[in-house]
Amino acid sequence: MRKEQRIEYIDFFRGIGILLMLVNHVYFGGFIYNISHAFHMPMFFIISGFLYSKKSKQQLSTQSFIKKKAKSLLLPYFIFGILHYLIWIAIYGFSIEPLTHVFFYNTEEGMPIAGALWFLTALFITDVLFFVMDRYLRNRIVFTSTIVILSMFGTLARIILPFTLPFALSAGFVGLGLFEIGVLLKKVSYSNIYRRFENFKPIIKYGILVFLFVLTCCLIFLNGAVNMRDGRYSLIPLFWINATLATVTGMLISKCWFEFKADGIVNGYICSIGKESIVYLCLNQLVIFFAKEVGGIIALPFILNQLIVLFISLIVLYLICRIVFSTKLKILFGK
Repeated sequence: MRKEQRIEYIDFFRGIGILLMLVNHVYFGGFIYNISHAFHMPMFFIISGFLYSKKSKQQLSTQSFIKKKAKSLLLPYFIFGILHYLIWIAIYGFSIEPLTHVFFYNTEEGMPIAGALWFLTALFITDVLFFVMDRYLRNRIVFTSTIVILSMFGTLARIILPFTLPFALSAGFVGLGLFEIGVLLKKVSYSNIYRRFENFKPIIKYGILVFLFVLTCCLIFLNGAVNMRDGRYSLIPLFWINATLATVTGMLISKCWFEFKADGIVNGYICSIGKESIVYLCLNQLVIFFAKEVGGIIALPFILNQLIVLFISLIVLYLICRIVFSTKLKILFGK
């Protein structure tokens, strides 16, 4: 979602995250839902922190940074929020309620075909808050304490507040803590501990990754359902542990996978999803909506029908990306 220098294994991992988002929006239910929701959106905040560059703070004024983020995040949010609203009323008739969700609640109850757009405003809030705090809060104890307080408030907002904060503000606060975790992980990636892991024999390295994967799955199963958009985190300490552990494990697996097999059609395809994730985010639920209408024409077993819907959606979204990024339409996505 950013114009950073491309890191292939990060693009690959983001592509996996987007695929999990699509799987959830098509809906296969049960264990798949719980596993992926525990980290498939938190991971994007952590990755954003991992890719955060001090050069941005040094080279850009606060005003320039906010304008840059508004273009890449808020512009597509409002463009596709309005577009989805127009399609929604064309299908179901005029109602002002879905529009209030676009401009205030930012949740999918009012307009399911635009449900994923919450991420754009949440990431905007996270990016801007972190940038401003990193620039102006010189005392690192105050800086860290502020992040912890805002993050905890975000995870508790659904419980302690009698109303929903606008524009996914509570998710943005949670994202702030996840972003800082990403920044810290970047520092760890330069440490001696990580270098030692990199130098392990393959059998030891892969054994550690298998252990981390199994441990992560067990902890996610223990915690239960998580959904950042809804502000549901089940056991809050476990949410933070699982989001971090799952992202670290996913990044390490992706990096090892690329060391083992960097080329290939599948790798290239998944990386392209990671690079073009903004299109998938903005349009996936709309495409899935119409794909389900097509899939519903023929009566098939549930799993088979959902797989067909997923397949159709992936093809359509891929074709849309090819059109968007070869034309001036990319402007609509803040590019």
